[in-house]
Amino acid sequence: MAAGGTVRILFLINSYHPRVGGAEQLVRSLSRELCSSGHRCIIVARLSGGAPFVERGDAGTVIRIPVAGPKVFRSMVFRALSSMLLVILRKRYDCIHAHSLDAPAVVATALGAFLGKKVYVTVHNTGKVAACLERFGGRRTLAQIVSRCSGMISINDYITGELVKAGCRREKIAFIPNGVDTKMYAPLPDDRRRRGLFKLGFVNRLIYVFVGNFHRQKGLDVLLEAWDRFHRTVDDFDPMLLLIGDGALMGSCLKFVKERGLVDSVRFLGQRNDVYRYLQLSDVFVQPSRWEGLSIALLEAMACGVAVIATPVGGAKAVIRAGVNGLFTRIDDSEELARIMKLLFEDTAARKRLGTGARSTVVESYSIAACARLHVQLFSGGTTVHGTESHSKEAERSDPAAVKRDEQAAGEEARELSGRLR
Repeated sequence: MAAGGTVRILFLINSYHPRVGGAEQLVRSLSRELCSSGHRCIIVARLSGGAPFVERGDAGTVIRIPVAGPKVFRSMVFRALSSMLLVILRKRYDCIHAHSLDAPAVVATALGAFLGKKVYVTVHNTGKVAACLERFGGRRTLAQIVSRCSGMISINDYITGELVKAGCRREKIAFIPNGVDTKMYAPLPDDRRRRGLFKLGFVNRLIYVFVGNFHRQKGLDVLLEAWDRFHRTVDDFDPMLLLIGDGALMGSCLKFVKERGLVDSVRFLGQRNDVYRYLQLSDVFVQPSRWEGLSIALLEAMACGVAVIATPVGGAKAVIRAGVNGLFTRIDDSEELARIMKLLFEDTAARKRLGTGARSTVVESYSIAACARLHVQLFSGGTTVHGTESHSKEAERSDPAAVKRDEQAAGEEARELSGRLR
């Protein structure tokens, strides 16, 4: 640690802003919060989206590595160049925070040992550990990562269990839930919200919103099928569904909306850097994911005081108390999701009550300020408190199917990821 208690961190992650994703958003918010508290951050990631090679701002210094060509070649280039940067920049950081169990963790733990730097590795999704183990040489790779790092960071109980089962000592695992900026992601006063809706042409329309990658994980097929069912049950139909994100399923989603005659009620907004503006104007956030780690988008919606509907997967079980700060829907059940969307369409008081509860939950337990404090405590050699685990365990005991669902979700993610880890 630098003089005066300043922590100097180098974040190593596969991709970063302007690419939008949970890990990318966490690193951006976390580095901003750390810098605002007087710490120093460097972010090393792959170049994407026409962003500059080097950028200095409120999140510290961002260095983006250009990669091109076949997947294997891109991975080799990223590993080689990021290794060089870790050596070149060695006097400017004290510890390395790697995100994901692929290239960032491999490079960070190999170079960290050589350079005498502490290394911490965050696992962002259930199934990531299993995916690593299923790859050729994966068990050996994971063992090396775990043995060389100073600590593994888990964002939900299931990931902790995966790591322990894979041979990681429990005392080496820090539980730090994701956090969001509760100042940026906050409810708007009624008058500003009305003006915002007017500018977008959404006056007198109830706004439902989805934020995420257009990937099978997120259950977009279930959401659109549920929206179609919901559409048929409302005579005076004025709700609007906003879809924020992009990905491989964009084409099939556009086709579904056109074929089912939903064009007037579904708006595709693509990738956006101002997601908070749309969350602040929304009434209901919907996330029918098949698996998750601890969704940043879910926490951001809750911070904005939006009523949320989510599946009980990953960290959502620890965050959501059904009927208090959100509602659960079953995985792959479009009929139930349609029913819950209609319930909130008809019950204004329930929407407001759930939104108020959601905001309170995030402010109390999932702010980026609290998240940053726990990271600094860990990086400085302290002990991390396992803040929300008891809530998650309580949720599992009240739902006997929870463990089975997590096992199925983790297995599916492992199969999806095993061919995509870089």
